[in-house]
Amino acid sequence: METRNCIPFNELYRQIKEIFVQLKGIKIRNYQNPEEINIVFKEGEESYSYLKNHRTEQNKILLSIHQALFSLDEEDRKLIVNEFYESRPLWWMDYYSRSTYYRKQRKAMSLFLYFYRYTLC
Repeated sequence: METRNCIPFNELYRQIKEIFVQLKGIKIRNYQNPEEINIVFKEGEESYSYLKNHRTEQNKILLSIHQALFSLDEEDRKLIVNEFYESRPLWWMDYYSRSTYYRKQRKAMSLFLYFYRYTLC
């Protein structure tokens, strides 16, 4: 899938950051077991079914994030999770040059946002 670079990088970053801030807020407010929120990051029918069958407003958001993440390839998913959920600064330096990282990050962010918006429809 070809992505279009019409959204400025800062705006892409801000929108995805807001999604993951919302995810962390849901985690803090609604889950007694902190590991329960990690179902969003687990691939497979079990996690998808759990989120789909427990229809709360929070799980609708979790399901959208889950579907968007697992619509990405593994490398793009790793970029999104490490950058926005785990928030580890400079984690990418062992894997990419700066220019490669920013190019791949833009692609991953564009695709994630595309799939996230699609799942909300």
